[in-house]
Amino acid sequence: MENNYCFKPSENYSYLLANAKKSLSWKNKHEITNFQEWQEKLKSKLMELIHCTSDDFQITSHLISTHSEDLYEHLSYVIKTSPQNDVPVQILIPNLGLNNYPVMICLQGHTPGAHISMGVAKSLKDEEYLEGGRDFALQAVKNGFIAVVVEQKCFGQRKDDIISQRAPSVCYQSAVKSLLLGSTLIAERVNDIIKIINFLETLDIVQNENICIMGNSGGGTISLYSAALDSRIKLTCVSCAFCTYEDSIFSLYHCLDNIIPNILQYAEMADVAGLICPRNLIIVAGQKDHLFPIGGVKKAYHDLNEIYHFETKNNCSLLIGEEGHRFYPTLAWPLINSLINIHKL
Repeated sequence: MENNYCFKPSENYSYLLANAKKSLSWKNKHEITNFQEWQEKLKSKLMELIHCTSDDFQITSHLISTHSEDLYEHLSYVIKTSPQNDVPVQILIPNLGLNNYPVMICLQGHTPGAHISMGVAKSLKDEEYLEGGRDFALQAVKNGFIAVVVEQKCFGQRKDDIISQRAPSVCYQSAVKSLLLGSTLIAERVNDIIKIINFLETLDIVQNENICIMGNSGGGTISLYSAALDSRIKLTCVSCAFCTYEDSIFSLYHCLDNIIPNILQYAEMADVAGLICPRNLIIVAGQKDHLFPIGGVKKAYHDLNEIYHFETKNNCSLLIGEEGHRFYPTLAWPLINSLINIHKL
């Protein structure tokens, strides 16, 4: 007699996923009577799950240095976003002689640090990252944006000295500690972005109506969640970070900083991205991306497109490059520029 025992954990988790309610997913729209109400409910739940809470902490900023380059004026700041959290922020202002500019917040993912955004290679490995189109700040300046380069928690200057030799990534232990303390690295990084936008709004040179954000991989992840939770972000470019949770985070090895406990009981990634609607959202993907498989990307984008078109808004786009896990400037910037009216260098 053939038995049907299930000894493998993966079979159990696949069963649980198949039976997850996803109670706030747009796919359950027969239970949704009002689009804005759906967004508010999901946004509230997302903030609860990642443990992103509003606080009254007043940021402080310190201008560390200024110097001029051929293309831009470089202002180096340290911004305190919480009592024991200082964030290095580089602001590159194009040499266009204008009174104010649109802003592009630039976020690196699991790279050696924010210097990659500014096109600085400190090693042969850095040169490989730059070959993947990750010098976002230089691209932004050349396209007439103020580039705001944020060093994300655990990377570059914010890399922790206390990292186990067995840790699979530089942010693994910080992610574990954050989860044990009831938070997530996603929430902590998003909080940095929200506080930095508060700071940017105090600068006369900034067009507050044109604050944008972009990033690749882990930078794309935080771009997505930041825009989902902060409506001041008017355009979001998410590169190699958008897919179904099922096909990517759930099924493949990813760093622990991607994890939102219990998210699949409420929503898929397309639903989270739907919180950005009707604001502009550009999804960039690689045909051969091994971390965010293109099949899952297309599936998630189909669901996202349904959300946007329910509001009769055609403000989301999917751009697919021919290679893998990298950024595709020649695909993304023409669309960004068509959506934000700017003067280019």
